[in-house]
Amino acid sequence: MHEARTRSTTEVRGRLVLRNGNREATNIDYLVRRTPRARGLRLTVDPRRGLVVTIPPASRPGWKRPDDRIEGFLREREAWVVRHLGRLERERAAVASLGGAADGGRIHFRGELHHVRVEPASPGRRRSTVERVGAEAYLRMSKAKLVAKDDYGELWSAPRKGDSPLLLVKVVNSSPEPDGSFLDYYLRVPGTAQQPARVCATCGTNIATVPTTARAAVAWTFRACEDHYRPRVQT
Repeated sequence: MHEARTRSTTEVRGRLVLRNGNREATNIDYLVRRTPRARGLRLTVDPRRGLVVTIPPASRPGWKRPDDRIEGFLREREAWVVRHLGRLERERAAVASLGGAADGGRIHFRGELHHVRVEPASPGRRRSTVERVGAEAYLRMSKAKLVAKDDYGELWSAPRKGDSPLLLVKVVNSSPEPDGSFLDYYLRVPGTAQQPARVCATCGTNIATVPTTARAAVAWTFRACEDHYRPRVQT
């Protein structure tokens, strides 16, 4: 077992083997955290540390040897533990599939999916910096190519390592700003045909494809095929 101490708090790893009927044995790894602030046994699932069992320090009456109490508590809540640890494993796998904070990877930041570009620092620079840029700057940094242009906007494609291209359609907001200017917006559309099923709401045509025109890209965002995307009024 590995034990860590943080002031008056101690932590030690444990494992519980669950065997139920003919099912394959399930190993439940957990972290036992002793803290003076605990009044009893508390069970939580931490995104990074997994299953955490918080209990009072050994000096409290009845908590010197808590192994049987912990195992009994976990066995009584086996279904809850297995369900939540399974969800945590799926969430971790989904995060890992994005590539993480590496060149070409993707991470969630402030609730939004961000694409990562790692560039070598200039000679003599000692510190690393992190810069958050918008779609226009990202397209420029990634050397994106203009795929198509029409009256509906511009379709851009940016290459990504080990993944399908990032496809964005640039559109102009039809409503003017207070100063009379019109802002540009970038809408993300699929860069691969491997996507959830999606059909035109008007005719049922399959639109789970990679758009090849700006009009088709904008139509996709409205769940419409290119032929049936005919906006009468834009706001």
